[in-house]
Amino acid sequence: MVLLDTCSLLDVVRQPTRTNIPSGTITAALTIAQRTRTNPRGAWIIASDLILEEWATRAQNISKDVEVQISKIERDVDQVLAAARLLPTVTQPPRLSLTGLRLHDELHDIAAQVLACAEILKGEPNEILNAHRRLVNGLAPAKKGKQEYKDCVIIEQYLSFCRDLRAGGLTTHCIFVTSNINDYGTPQGLLPPRDMEFAAVGLEFALNFDAALSPIK
Repeated sequence: MVLLDTCSLLDVVRQPTRTNIPSGTITAALTIAQRTRTNPRGAWIIASDLILEEWATRAQNISKDVEVQISKIERDVDQVLAAARLLPTVTQPPRLSLTGLRLHDELHDIAAQVLACAEILKGEPNEILNAHRRLVNGLAPAKKGKQEYKDCVIIEQYLSFCRDLRAGGLTTHCIFVTSNINDYGTPQGLLPPRDMEFAAVGLEFALNFDAALSPIK
């Protein structure tokens, strides 16, 4: 079970321009999506209904940002190559059109494919109530001066989902994927009370799809 955060999808699109996102994130995202369509089914992707809203709001802007950054990289490379052409002792490399690769479109489509394979959770009244309590008490992902209402609802949905699975006897890996270390911590050190909450329902934590793929292989 792979449980999505919006940034895990956006990281697929941003990967070429972020050195902290491993390239394996892209192939792992594709692999996980493909496994949801095998028989027998090799993986399940779970997403809060709020993830759909956030993706619809942010995906195109992130894709455009990546396009702009790749264009800038291409201009920088062209400047280096222009200098190299002035030096007869330097082997002249061929020019590669980075913008012509249309990576931002391709990667947007991969992330959208992952989301399209997801089973969607809708917020239940008790989950909304628990999210409000989390906000009032400033518990991660909320904190004093930073009220992350949607993130609080999403995490309450996922905790409730995993709790129900465990109560039904399911022992398979359930992995929440997000690179948002500021609000959640790291796999080695989740922010309290997230550490105890995740442990109680057997919910694991991964920073990207590449890290999430290993436990479900």
